[in-house]
Amino acid sequence: MATKPVRIVVSGGGTGGHIFPAVAVAHAIQSLHPDAHIHFIGAQGKMEMEKVPEAGYPILGLPVRGIQRSFSLKNLQVPFQLLASIWTAFTFLGKFKPNCVIGFGGYAAGPVLFAARLRRIPIYLQEQNAFAGLTNKANASAAQRIFTAYSAVESVFPKSKIMLTGNPVRSEIAHFQVNLELQKEARAQFGIKSTEICVFITGGSLGAKALNTFAYANAKRLKAEGIQLIWQTGAAYAQSFPEHLTELQAAGVWCAPFIRSMQMAYAAADIVVARAGAITVSELACTGIPTIFVPSPYVAEDHQTHNAKAIVQAGAALLVPESEIQNQLFNTIVALAHNTSARAQMRTAWQPLTFKQAAHTIAETLLNDLQHGK
Repeated sequence: MATKPVRIVVSGGGTGGHIFPAVAVAHAIQSLHPDAHIHFIGAQGKMEMEKVPEAGYPILGLPVRGIQRSFSLKNLQVPFQLLASIWTAFTFLGKFKPNCVIGFGGYAAGPVLFAARLRRIPIYLQEQNAFAGLTNKANASAAQRIFTAYSAVESVFPKSKIMLTGNPVRSEIAHFQVNLELQKEARAQFGIKSTEICVFITGGSLGAKALNTFAYANAKRLKAEGIQLIWQTGAAYAQSFPEHLTELQAAGVWCAPFIRSMQMAYAAADIVVARAGAITVSELACTGIPTIFVPSPYVAEDHQTHNAKAIVQAGAALLVPESEIQNQLFNTIVALAHNTSARAQMRTAWQPLTFKQAAHTIAETLLNDLQHGK
């Protein structure tokens, strides 16, 4: 592998969907080139400021913020925060002198990539979604390569720069394999009986109000159908249901704001109900678990619905629009729980959609480019 000194800046954050693939690639770079110096740049107050140091990497926080969708005086600060972020990133890049910058999306990636272009530092992009984000669209023409998970982005990115790698996911998920021993251990950890169907409901690292409201309202109904529940509320909803926890736990619900060992939740689950963020989709592809997607209708360009439809068309998942969650989701869960053959077919359908080596492929390609002076 590479012998030249390697210094890389990684930028992206705001949600786990940007942070976890960035960390996965950083780990892969470090495994291939142990002497590589990797530094992250994120947004102040966002979850990357906690998760990246936990993963073992230094991080610089920028004051950048997104525009509020509803009227807010805070929007008046956005241009000044953006300029301050560009200057901070420009100054840091001048001191750190990276060989390249790789952007994974999120508030911070925009000013960092812009600053890198001003300093003529090579940039790389990683696009997680089937519908490309604005930051990556704006920087596509200047990128050395664009690592993607969906071929659909060929309509907006230069085809010569696209490399279909899949999305990088955490190594423990990328190498996920369920066996009876692991499933038994996982179910014991969550208090799930081996004879019952287990449904894992998650709205991602931040949570989803619609899924949380559904889980709370239907926990006992699911229990009556012989279905046990693992429920990740998300950090934003950690205090929403505390007075009802005892009642929920008595109904067979395992409930927590955040699950650190996601591989154990996946190992225990027969069915997952989730949003359709790109990294959630990629992790589920690695697990092969039959899934019911409830895409968030509040994200840019409705990209979660695009992500979900690609998987539904392949036969690996079902889709319930959030607008129909009260009418359809309960019956959809129950029907799938009692249809063993349908779940088996969905597991098989996931297999060709899996990119278990995405992080390694991106890291290897990037290091080879740097070594050969691309």
